[in-house]
Amino acid sequence: MKILISLILALLLAIFGFLLPRSISPGAVRPCEVIYSKINDRLFVISEEPGQILQLDPETAKPLHQIELPYKLSGAVLNGSGNRLFVTANGADGRILEIDTDKLIVLRDFSSGGHTPVSPVISPDERSLYVCNRFNNEVAQIYIVKAKVVNRHKVMREPVDLVFSMDGRYLFAGNFLPAERSDADQVAATISVIDLEKGFIENIELPNGSHSIGGMALSPDGRYIYVTHILARFQVPTTQLERGWMNTNALSIIDAKKRVLSASVLLDDRNLGFPNPRAIAFSSDGASLLVTSFGGEELSVINRNDLHSMIEGVISQDVLPNSYSDPANDLTLMSKINRKRIKLPGHGPGSMVVEGNMAYITEYYSGTLCVMDLNDDHSCFKKQIAFGKEDPFSDINRYGEMLFNSANLCFQKWQSCASCHPDARVDGLKWDLLNDGIGNSKNTKSMLHAHITPPAMSLGVRSTAEQGVRSGIHFIQFAEVDEKKAVAIDTYLKALRPVPSPYMVKNRLSRSASRGKKIFNREKCISCHPPPLYSDLKKYNVKSGKGIDKDKAFDTPALVEAWRTAPYMHDGSVLTMEELIRVHNPDGSSSLSEKENAELAVFVLSL
Repeated sequence: MKILISLILALLLAIFGFLLPRSISPGAVRPCEVIYSKINDRLFVISEEPGQILQLDPETAKPLHQIELPYKLSGAVLNGSGNRLFVTANGADGRILEIDTDKLIVLRDFSSGGHTPVSPVISPDERSLYVCNRFNNEVAQIYIVKAKVVNRHKVMREPVDLVFSMDGRYLFAGNFLPAERSDADQVAATISVIDLEKGFIENIELPNGSHSIGGMALSPDGRYIYVTHILARFQVPTTQLERGWMNTNALSIIDAKKRVLSASVLLDDRNLGFPNPRAIAFSSDGASLLVTSFGGEELSVINRNDLHSMIEGVISQDVLPNSYSDPANDLTLMSKINRKRIKLPGHGPGSMVVEGNMAYITEYYSGTLCVMDLNDDHSCFKKQIAFGKEDPFSDINRYGEMLFNSANLCFQKWQSCASCHPDARVDGLKWDLLNDGIGNSKNTKSMLHAHITPPAMSLGVRSTAEQGVRSGIHFIQFAEVDEKKAVAIDTYLKALRPVPSPYMVKNRLSRSASRGKKIFNREKCISCHPPPLYSDLKKYNVKSGKGIDKDKAFDTPALVEAWRTAPYMHDGSVLTMEELIRVHNPDGSSSLSEKENAELAVFVLSL
């Protein structure tokens, strides 16, 4: 009997063991979020992969306990009383985990109602949890008591961050990518503002070329919302990098009460970029604004009063919009105010929390937590906590991913590969690269399957993606190619796997998409787009070329993950898949009805 009981207990532990606190085990982790709880004076570090929640003593930064979870985690929020942590888990069937912060156990595991939930926030009355279901382009409201989605707010494109106004009436959602044709005069990501009383949504457009929103934060006085993002200069040929010719890195300031863009400023210096800005935090007295550079491995500490005084002085001048006196174009601004740039010890600084004079910063690729003493007038660095004994870069995939997201390869650190290919996909813009002539801009292409669908680029000017990677380092980052690093980047890109489409229903084609699949075969779309990659790897003149590209043959694009690569065509002139199907007919005609066109589009978007 004792043996039987022991076996049963062992089985139960194997099944439910991930719910129990454990001591810290070795192994490389990817810390993506850090949260401080004043109630029990603890730090909580969320590891994306493997899914873990680590509990630390903030005084010593010593790890105390951890809980392991069978998910890829993305974010977390603490309730007002500090006894519950709500953690989002990525995936097509997004999950939310309610964690008891005292016992560090999972109390509930429920659905976010959508695909890839991120940036959870709790309403001021603590009745509702709001999350960005990123790939559904929506913000979901979940009634906490019943763990049930009660409302869905459709926003622009890939919401990744949420911030409440001080009074709790408005919810600001940062959309990661632009949602326009890339050949439009104005192409920029937006901040969607949800009026929670009226259900009304308005959009605040960021400066032209804005994308890849990294973080958002409400100032302690509730007056401003600060937003970090890339500000691309995509209208010019990529002939140089000096003075932010291709990509600059910005901080936009939203007037929270008027719900308008107040100003945008550059976080770069004249000869040194501040690439891929990410998290935002404030000093305990609110006087300083802190921003991390994910691609540059730095921390900026900015005097807020100096910043706003300088902006007001520039804007009050009688100058034309978008002139060089516009803060969004002024690379000298940060040198004129009290701003300190601090080099961090690790790689991939992302999430940040400030408690007292201490700042705690996750370092995603190093698998570490950096502790900074903001009262230190010198380096501010105090210590770095590693969460495992394993060298995080012993895995060439991880090393290649770090290099892809790092601007340390780049001349003057203006940009990383991810500056134009966030998540190794697209930025929603088109660029005039020099590999096929000047004056013929092309849409940014996803890196997914690039190495197994040669040739590379829209015109196939690179015979392989390997050649494209090395050309990118040389001609886009203006750097000498280190072959070992290029191989590591290749390895990372080859390991990319498709994200399941939000158009799928329980991992299967919907009825509409199933009908669309039959149309796809009947209309012989399959002849040029055969599975599994949905490309025959050939080039065709489909009469879409203009100017110097007129009558040229274009590479047949793979259709896998087409749902996340809009706008379409080589020049980004088509915004939706339905429109693409209407205009892209090799014989110049179509016998499809409006319903058939929609069903065919749903099938392609399901791939």
